[in-house]
Amino acid sequence: FELNLDFAGDGTAVLTFIEGGSMSQLRGFYFDGFGWDAGTILSSGDFPSQSSMAVDDAGNVMVVWSESDGTRGRMRSRIFERGMAAWTPVLPVEGSAPPLDNQDPRVVHDGPGEFTAVWTQDDGGGNANIMQNHYGVAGWDSEGVLVDVLDPVIHPRITTWGMGQALLTYERQVAANLVLEAIR
Repeated sequence: FELNLDFAGDGTAVLTFIEGGSMSQLRGFYFDGFGWDAGTILSSGDFPSQSSMAVDDAGNVMVVWSESDGTRGRMRSRIFERGMAAWTPVLPVEGSAPPLDNQDPRVVHDGPGEFTAVWTQDDGGGNANIMQNHYGVAGWDSEGVLVDVLDPVIHPRITTWGMGQALLTYERQVAANLVLEAIR
């Protein structure tokens, strides 16, 4: 069971959680200041995990999660657009071809209707990357590499403040030690 709760400045709130066992689903509920909606199944298939959510000041919501395609983790997303009062269809966050193993997503809002997602990517060949992608008016951009090292990297976390300021932290395994690193 995995739970996320976030609020916008105008009193709206969003709750997401992963429920179930072998056939789990990611569900989302939106509170518009007057009451909760009936909820929506956000995931497109089986086995969603590691969800993250961000709400901008206007009440727009971005939810990202990892979803297994049977072999590897794929990054998926849905957006609740406040003006439309509805969730978008499921959108892929990454465009890796061939598909690489993507896990541990995190998302933050970085402006009205704009969001940035980060996640770890392991190609099975010894490369451990932290990837990023930006969502804006035109949808998701092309993914990019933020950190490319040969050591395993885990737990990327990102936060934003002010005009375009961001901080990324992550753990990197160096020999038998975990080292906390940051990029601003």
